Amino acid sequence: MPPLLRPTKWLRVRVAPPAQPPRSANFIDVLVLVMILVTGILVGSVFYVSSLSSQVVNNEDQARSLREQVATLQEQLSDTLAANQLDAAETSVPHPTIQDRDSQTVGDHTNVGWTYPNQVSGKYINFELELVNLGIDCDELTEPLKCGDPIRFITSDGINHTSRIPTELKGKIPAGTYAWRVAPVPTGTVIGEDADKDDLNRLSDWSNFGSFTIHRSLLERIRATRVVRVGTNLEQDTRFSRRQHDGNAVGFDISLIYALIENCLDAPRATLSLSFDRAKCADFVKMHSTPEAVASPPASCSTSTPLCVKLVPIQKWRDWQSALKRKEIDLFIGAVTAASFRERSGILFTPGYLKYETHLYGHALDAVAAHFEMQSWLTTKREVGVIESSTNEYLLDQLCLRDLSCDDSTLKKKSLDVRLHKHTFSSFPAMEHAMDRGEVDGVIIDETFVDHDDWKVLHGIQTTAAWKYYIENYLGTPGGEKVAIAVAVEQDRSHEAQRHDDLYSALREALSQDSPITTHYLPVLCKTFWEGASSNFSCKSGPTP
Repeated sequence: MPPLLRPTKWLRVRVAPPAQPPRSANFIDVLVLVMILVTGILVGSVFYVSSLSSQVVNNEDQARSLREQVATLQEQLSDTLAANQLDAAETSVPHPTIQDRDSQTVGDHTNVGWTYPNQVSGKYINFELELVNLGIDCDELTEPLKCGDPIRFITSDGINHTSRIPTELKGKIPAGTYAWRVAPVPTGTVIGEDADKDDLNRLSDWSNFGSFTIHRSLLERIRATRVVRVGTNLEQDTRFSRRQHDGNAVGFDISLIYALIENCLDAPRATLSLSFDRAKCADFVKMHSTPEAVASPPASCSTSTPLCVKLVPIQKWRDWQSALKRKEIDLFIGAVTAASFRERSGILFTPGYLKYETHLYGHALDAVAAHFEMQSWLTTKREVGVIESSTNEYLLDQLCLRDLSCDDSTLKKKSLDVRLHKHTFSSFPAMEHAMDRGEVDGVIIDETFVDHDDWKVLHGIQTTAAWKYYIENYLGTPGGEKVAIAVAVEQDRSHEAQRHDDLYSALREALSQDSPITTHYLPVLCKTFWEGASSNFSCKSGPTP
């Protein structure tokens, strides 16, 4: 056998096992791992505890905030409950109306009014009124109006929260100052002599006290108070009377009436009358006939002045005549047109001191297209505005009755060929706004009011039958349209006797042709309030026959 084929001898090799680490090394590794784990746990615990602490602090802050909110809400709830209780108490108690809290009345009786929000008032509730004389004319008092002793009675019109005073006291009460208050009582209540029993009938506390003073005449009221009550409508916001941004009333008529009352009239105590003091008036005019002086707000009335002006705002133009008739005011100013038709029921007009004309104004483009003629302008239906209860409304009504075809519900007149529809406004600013917004096509207004270049006069109104009737029958005085002062006079006298009432006759003399007011003061007023203005009105002051 060849050598290559001989069997090989296998070598047996013994491999040694790997060396084992010493036991101490294993322990160190485990210890390191344990330490790392423990450290991680400690660090994690620290962060966890820190996080919990922060959360606890936040929760405490939130809890504190919530406690504060709860306290605030509790306080608000307490305030609301208290306010509701006060409101409920306020609702259950009547309140004298503002105009009846200290009224000055001429005559032998008066009316008082109050508010009472309770909705069942009038159906189940009436009112008891307590009246106390404050002692001005105690010597004239008879039963039951003893001086200082209250009397109580059921009001005459509890449904409308008003009562005539007196109701059954012989129809009148003596002149003097009285305090009054009311309280609700069940319908059917009868006033007895025992006041303690009456107290049990009342459904709430008494109202606050109101008061009123009754004077025998206008002159007595003026003499007793040293005040002439001058009504005006400041909402018209014209050059005659308007309120400045600081609240002061200024204007042509405002300056005029303060000059007349406080500087031209006298009230000598010896004669118990009013009169025109020409010398005193001339001195005042001489010292104050400058634009700066007449345009400034009136100064406070001094104690040495015989008479003082008290402005009484008349909120709605239509109310000025009734305010004069009821003697709530002594006179009324503010672009008032003198008219004989208005001189009734205790109203007279002084001589006119400012002439003007009424016009129909349209928008400039419409006026140009109509060649400034009213008839051409009225070939299409027009919406025309006027101030309610003014001479302008009266003129428009006459146009509708006599010359034009109008759709006017107030006149109950309908036509298929309507050419004009009337819109009434409570004030000139309201009508001016409607004109500027195109809500009306035109307005009938005194030229003294108009300051708009884009309002143009439409000619033709002065040639109508309505205009002739307006001048001759409504105005009824020579000289055409003119501004004057409307004066309250005693109604229980003849017209001729009324013209000799002290206040009216003194003002009439102060506005006569040769008065310092007419010759020197009125021209300065015209220059101050109209010269350089955008109005086309030419101020023509002075009396007319």
